[in-house]
Amino acid sequence: MLGCFRTNFALVSMVIDLGIKSVSCRFFTVYGEKCTENHAILAMIGRAFLRKDPFEMWGDGTQVRNWTYVGDIATGMIAAADKIEDGTAVNLGTEERKPTSTEALKELGGSGRPAEVIDWIATSLNVTDEHLLEVLASGQTRFANRVHWARFYLSKVDYIDSSQRGVWSLTKKGLSTTLSHDRALKIFDEVQAAIKQQKQLEAATEEDESEVEGFEPADPRKYRIGLMETLLSLPANSFERLCQRLLRESGFQEVKVTGRSGDGGIDGKGLLEINPFVSFQVLFQCKRYSGSVSVSQVRDFRGAMMGRADKGIILTTGTFTKDAKGEAVRDGVPPIELVNGDKLLDMLEELELGVKPVTVYEVDAAFFEEFMA
Repeated sequence: MLGCFRTNFALVSMVIDLGIKSVSCRFFTVYGEKCTENHAILAMIGRAFLRKDPFEMWGDGTQVRNWTYVGDIATGMIAAADKIEDGTAVNLGTEERKPTSTEALKELGGSGRPAEVIDWIATSLNVTDEHLLEVLASGQTRFANRVHWARFYLSKVDYIDSSQRGVWSLTKKGLSTTLSHDRALKIFDEVQAAIKQQKQLEAATEEDESEVEGFEPADPRKYRIGLMETLLSLPANSFERLCQRLLRESGFQEVKVTGRSGDGGIDGKGLLEINPFVSFQVLFQCKRYSGSVSVSQVRDFRGAMMGRADKGIILTTGTFTKDAKGEAVRDGVPPIELVNGDKLLDMLEELELGVKPVTVYEVDAAFFEEFMA
């Protein structure tokens, strides 16, 4: 192990001092057609062939040994040399598996809301706040965006239900399948090929439309970028009134904006009536910025609402850190609902506040397949 570190440091030094491009490839047990009979994998096969009893193994059964074909190692080394130049060390041929959207849904009982799936994958991968909080122009985090794209591809091959009702659920096919890295790549290629075929069918129409002055193909989610820019341009008191309207449209009553300084960051209050016998006093806070709400800000808000309300809500155009999310649902204290920028846009869309629905048609390539034979 010490030798590996020394080699890696030497390579990095060569990059810095001499400008020599390099990469350090680390692999484990490699096998191939020219293995000698004392090679680890052949020795194990030999013991099994001779029906050795007991069949001697190593470890306590929890260890993992990586067996990689020599051709795959060669391919990996070539790819590493092509992509890496700064002496970085990479492992080739490990069996480390990354959690997938299908695994997340299985753990959640076969279905789950997008936020639940995203949180499960982020926790399983130990994703840092730095990566979780990177926000796109649309207001959605880059990590969430990638998970949504994964769901898009999986729905196209009938692994995940393509329902738009806000709940992702595994199909019978998805429940019975363990998604490997190779299969995921094949799904990507299959869906891309289908999209390409559909674009070919639409080519003639697009050519005609492109001749119309000012024509620009519509992006169905492009409006979210403009909507987020509009929210960020609102004055603070206007954003508070927008949140007031949003809460009223969502069923809250007696919603008032207070916004007094020195009130612990409380911007307003309202009443949520569950039924004639049960209702909750709610305090809310509005944060109009593109940054992240920290755990200390959530604690401060809870301190201000203690003894004054049953529940709290923080609405922001930004995001929340991982610790802030944990603090919001901590046991033994009043819960706080967190509404980030992406969820805020979803609510405006669902309630049709500040946006107008537009019907868009696209060619269904699958419908025409039977007529092309």
